[in-house]
Amino acid sequence: MVLSFDPNGELAFGKSGDDLLQAVPEAVMTPELKSLLKKAIATDFRDPQPVSDIIGINGAPALIATSTFAVYAPTEREIDRSHGVLVLIKMLNQELLSSWSEDFQIRSLSIAPVGSAAETLSDGESITLALKAADGQSLGQVYWKPDYAGDRFLAMVLPWASVAVLLILLASVIFYSKLKRYSRVAINHFMELVSSRKVLLRQAKFDFLTGLANRPLFLETVMQEMNRCIRHNEHAAVVYMDLDNFKAVNDSLGHDTGDELLYRVAEYFQNSIRQEDTVARFGGDEFCLLLTGITGPSDVERVLATIHDKFSTPFSIGDRTLFVGVSAGIVMIPDDTTDCSTVFRFSDIAMYTAKAKGQNGYCFYNDDLAKLNNHRANLRTLLSSALDKEELHLKYQPVYALSDRTVKGFEALLRWQSDELGEVSPAEFIPVAEETGIIDQIGLWVVEQALKDLRRIDASAGGDLSMSINVSVKQLSNPQFPSKLDELRKHNGIDVSRIRLEITESILISEQDKAHNVLLELSERGYKLALDDFGTGYSALGYLQRYPLEMIKIDKSFISGGDTPDSSASLVKTIVYMAETMGMKTVAEGIETPEQEAFVRAIGCSYGQGYLFSHPERYDRIINLIQSHDSRSLS
Repeated sequence: MVLSFDPNGELAFGKSGDDLLQAVPEAVMTPELKSLLKKAIATDFRDPQPVSDIIGINGAPALIATSTFAVYAPTEREIDRSHGVLVLIKMLNQELLSSWSEDFQIRSLSIAPVGSAAETLSDGESITLALKAADGQSLGQVYWKPDYAGDRFLAMVLPWASVAVLLILLASVIFYSKLKRYSRVAINHFMELVSSRKVLLRQAKFDFLTGLANRPLFLETVMQEMNRCIRHNEHAAVVYMDLDNFKAVNDSLGHDTGDELLYRVAEYFQNSIRQEDTVARFGGDEFCLLLTGITGPSDVERVLATIHDKFSTPFSIGDRTLFVGVSAGIVMIPDDTTDCSTVFRFSDIAMYTAKAKGQNGYCFYNDDLAKLNNHRANLRTLLSSALDKEELHLKYQPVYALSDRTVKGFEALLRWQSDELGEVSPAEFIPVAEETGIIDQIGLWVVEQALKDLRRIDASAGGDLSMSINVSVKQLSNPQFPSKLDELRKHNGIDVSRIRLEITESILISEQDKAHNVLLELSERGYKLALDDFGTGYSALGYLQRYPLEMIKIDKSFISGGDTPDSSASLVKTIVYMAETMGMKTVAEGIETPEQEAFVRAIGCSYGQGYLFSHPERYDRIINLIQSHDSRSLS
């Protein structure tokens, strides 16, 4: 009988002789068999240990052997495993013993059931063997007639003595032929072993996905290069790189797309360096370059310029167009350090500094960066308690109609007055908030506080002004954000048409389906959407057409570069014309002089915002400002 059980002890397959079993017979499923199953299941299936015994079935002894088994179904990147228990049952009856007696030349091999004595053979005494289960239960006995020395020797050997030499010769021929055949097999196995060893060695030193060197091999290479640079007074550089926006791609489009993107990125890096240089993948979206035989930082900058030029072109994967950048931190060897253990800590600090400055940039390590890194760590700690300590507050900058200089709305700007650090710039703490995930909590607080202050402004100046609130991609990736926003809006009694949500271009190019779906849902609920800092990113027309944007805010870098922004005039005119063509309004940010105001008004920009009109102020001072103007709602 052959039985297969799953880990829960349920029958998966059974066969008795030629018959398939739908269930295990009650006589077979004894407590002793159940006990053996539990022992087998408890065995680690990666190193199965067989469990066997003799048990009684219907009063007769049966040989039982059990073992776990594992079934592997390998795929390209993962292995699914399942396991069960295999049970083999053989009844120890006279028919079986008679077969053994003939096969193994054991004379008169017989069995006596429990309670009966072994028969006395006619030609002498028999030898008996008691059959006992592991728990000591007696299941009968086996007996046989032993062979004594010389009984059969002459009868068996003498007839063959005359042909002994022929047998030896024949055996020699057979042995030689088998030896020759198995020697070829052995050689093949040896070559397979050598090949497998090479594969294992490669897997130990190279990344499986990209084929690049992995972290251990790269560390070894850097150590050797560092020693060489010190001995020969030469220079090298370690460039630690992290992909911008990769997590968004991986989370929204899946790991297959992410893996394909990593493979393509690895090709970019490999094609950007010389043969004597090394590129490695450290894991995830982290890569490292080792540039050898360089004269100084300018050599590193040339390599990074080549890389960034390649990344300026989007990746086409399937039917997707993906924009990713690369932020890099550089450590010069041996100028920055002669300790291999600090190379990667320093390059990591430099890389995160580059990422904080903006995407697709790089930064060389220096001692000031270590201080900056400690400062950022301190920011993370203090920011986690800033809300509870009421250190965060909002200021509001008015948005003016350029036609008559009337206030039409406000932009809520988050500020942090730390008890320990003083005034902290949003450029410093907003990236930290996004890194730590606290941006979700802070973002909802900003919405609640802005709507609460707008209600207070309504009470003093009338309820017809709009409120612009900045939202991050982290907030838009949360499907619950629209409902939470509705809840806060209704609680404060603010009409949905008065709320404008400002987003950045990075959200539009991130290819995050969750964020895109949330944007569409917000528009369907009646919220107005504005594109902030337009012109600083990719500014692809296709992205503007894909979403129901109501307003474009022209980045202040195109407006406040000087009193006569002639260098940016053509670009700003183009943006305004494009917005009008697509039915969008435009807001010029960063207006600081009358000349700048006149310029943006002359080219048809609808609204303006900047220090020329008003600095960001607390809501109570904003009320005084509004009361001195004739306010109308933004249409």
